[in-house]
Amino acid sequence: MSVFSQAGCETIISTLKVPFTVTRKVAWGECDPAGITYTPKTLEYAVEAVGDFFREILGISWYDLNIKNGMGQPFVHTEIDFIAPLRADERFTMEVRIEKLGNASIKWVVTGRNARAGDCFAVKLVACFLDRAKHCSIPVPEPWRQRVAEYMVAFPVFSD
Repeated sequence: MSVFSQAGCETIISTLKVPFTVTRKVAWGECDPAGITYTPKTLEYAVEAVGDFFREILGISWYDLNIKNGMGQPFVHTEIDFIAPLRADERFTMEVRIEKLGNASIKWVVTGRNARAGDCFAVKLVACFLDRAKHCSIPVPEPWRQRVAEYMVAFPVFSD
């Protein structure tokens, strides 16, 4: 049995009508005294959205990927563009798209939006799959590679 079938993922990319999104609310403790989110929280939000994508779309949690399957997916590059501030108690959504699928890497784009300002941030993250025991990169495992490729076709990244 493959790792993919063990994961029990039931989501079929072709049935998705919109890109994967996560909704959350900004907590006061995530803000500076002016009530605007601390800069590093934006990166944390995006990383958590990618983790949710793994669990919901790829069918495996990062815990299972690491502990049960001996793989990791560390981020090797990050970029953040701030467009409008997020404020305490505001709800916002994060849309997850994939810009590039490499041999061992995935380039993620997470866009944060709210009702007040529209686009608030865009985060680009590059993650590399690795074998935890050998501490070296490995190709994106085939069960997930196919799903990522399908998702990229269904929900392409739009460039400025």
